[in-house]
Amino acid sequence: MPTTSQENKPKRNLLIAIFLIAIAIGIVIWIFLSQRQQESTDDAYVIGNTIIISSKIAGTVQKISVSNTEFVDQQQILIELEQNDLLIQEKIAEANLTRIVRTVKSQYLTTGQLKDNIRATDFKIAELEADLARRAGGDLDGTVTLENLQHMGQAIKIARAQRDSARQGLEAKQTIFPGEELQNNPEIKLATAHLQEIYLARINSTIIAPMHGLIANRSIQAGERISPGQPLMAVIPLDNVWVVANFKETQLGDIRIGQAVELISDIYGKKLPFEGIIAGIGAGTGSAFSAIPAENATGNWIKIVQRVPVKIFISPDQIKKHPLRIGMSMTVRVDTKDQEEKSFQHIQQHDDISAIYQSHRQLAEQQARDFLNTLLIHNNK
Repeated sequence: MPTTSQENKPKRNLLIAIFLIAIAIGIVIWIFLSQRQQESTDDAYVIGNTIIISSKIAGTVQKISVSNTEFVDQQQILIELEQNDLLIQEKIAEANLTRIVRTVKSQYLTTGQLKDNIRATDFKIAELEADLARRAGGDLDGTVTLENLQHMGQAIKIARAQRDSARQGLEAKQTIFPGEELQNNPEIKLATAHLQEIYLARINSTIIAPMHGLIANRSIQAGERISPGQPLMAVIPLDNVWVVANFKETQLGDIRIGQAVELISDIYGKKLPFEGIIAGIGAGTGSAFSAIPAENATGNWIKIVQRVPVKIFISPDQIKKHPLRIGMSMTVRVDTKDQEEKSFQHIQQHDDISAIYQSHRQLAEQQARDFLNTLLIHNNK
């Protein structure tokens, strides 16, 4: 019996060895196949929007309410400009509008006077014509002299000429000042628009945050003179960031929009991986859009594998729990098993702040309208 057991032992060891080798081969094959269905790169970084803050008007910085790394809400005041020059311009514009309203009002009154004069002339002509008709033929019986009749006819001609001249003057006046409301007069509208422009400039002298985010790259101090469009600071909305992974062109063959992505950040490590989705693939390589594109039409050309940027979406919920900063490094692994091309759609933070500037314009319009209405009410008393 011991002999038989000893004879079977090498066979058993051989079977175990074969079994282990089979398992090892299976693991190797599985790893090989799984790697073939994945593409990875560590050339990936967190990207986000950088909103450059600038002024619409020239001015001197009077107050700065924020510093770098501070979080600001949308429409929070960032910078206030000194307004002395604008206040003087506002008074000049208001005085100019007041003068034009009075001038146009007087022209309308003159138009009314011309109409009254024309009506009075019509009555006078009718009276002269009736008087002439009553006295016609009086020169025959001696009751009226011929000279008087001639004077009456001449008076009618003069009155008619005066009426025609007055009508032409009225027509010229009505061409420039037609029968319309004072606020619809072109000169008043132009002066009102100029006043509105000054009001809007005063509103724009207070610079606000167009979106919420962190302050970065503040480059001004109180007392500095700034010009329109000059970069003053930046606002970074960190709740709307994404990752751009630069894959080699040899890796793009199996990458499709909509594929799942695992992202490992250097800040959180493998314990807190992010889940992402391929949102888009760049239109060209990084070198193609560089400031000085590569020139390959030379005799000493060396082929270099190019990289193409791939945009990866990360849900805002993940970013809210584990915040990321612009420029952070990421390691990206794309699951390429699913080769179906998909149209990726997700809720994005739309870069539309038109409502803010529309409200500024409407406020300036309302202020100018209120001032004009006050003038019109005062001039109608």
